[in-house]
Amino acid sequence: MLCAFYSTDRLEWLKQIAKYRQMAIPGEECILRFDNLKADGISPEHVASLACFVEELDNLDIVVSIDDDSEVGGLMCKAYNFPAYWREGKNYSASSDDKIQNLWRIKDEEKEVNGERVANFLKNRYFKKKDLTAVRESLTEAYYNVFDHADAKGNAFSMLIFNEPQGVLNVAVCDFGIGIARSVKDFLGTNISDSEAIKKAMESNFTVGSKSYNSGQGLSNIRRCCTDGDKLWIVANRGLFIINDSNEELRELDFDFNGTLLFYSLSLDHFDDEEILEDFNW
Repeated sequence: MLCAFYSTDRLEWLKQIAKYRQMAIPGEECILRFDNLKADGISPEHVASLACFVEELDNLDIVVSIDDDSEVGGLMCKAYNFPAYWREGKNYSASSDDKIQNLWRIKDEEKEVNGERVANFLKNRYFKKKDLTAVRESLTEAYYNVFDHADAKGNAFSMLIFNEPQGVLNVAVCDFGIGIARSVKDFLGTNISDSEAIKKAMESNFTVGSKSYNSGQGLSNIRRCCTDGDKLWIVANRGLFIINDSNEELRELDFDFNGTLLFYSLSLDHFDDEEILEDFNW
């Protein structure tokens, strides 16, 4: 099976993945090609969703190879070290670019630890005086969402890239579970659109009750972390929900992603400085 990617447009990329998932035959071989695509068009959501795709193929005993002669293929193999995740079975492999918190195969027992790890990296490297609690909390909430709602059976990845000139952290979390839209619609028992179901999941205090400790604050907390100018995208099943500043957009897609992709950006320069408590001698 040849999987040739022809566009880095966010929705076209996901549509290509959805199409190739339907074509997969267990036990076959698969070649990933990225002819004429440029590396600067690749963002965390491309990498995380592609990782979920490769994971699914690997679980079907499909041998995957990447044409690394192309610019994007070389990026995946060398900068992001894709082979380490499937040939060597790693859950994390450091990127050759230190501004990238490379692919992480999301593990239930590490979801809080990884959010803390990322926040500490950014603080120690770039933002020594900033309060990055919101970074840690947003990541942890995104990871909890995978295990509370997705039923992804281990097929979930996150990817983060810090854009230093803009002071923006770009985050993608992708899983090939049942999809947020389906989870919400199954719980409500109503025939609303997938985009409306995603919007419902964003409401504060809404929960499908999948876990006893779930209080319905997860996705709404991520939304609150995004400040003016930040963006939040959620693709789930056939729905798309976009928040840009205070504007919301709901859209129905012409394909079924059969999973969930959460992508958001955080402008870290806007975060408050840490409060320094002074010692007083009485």
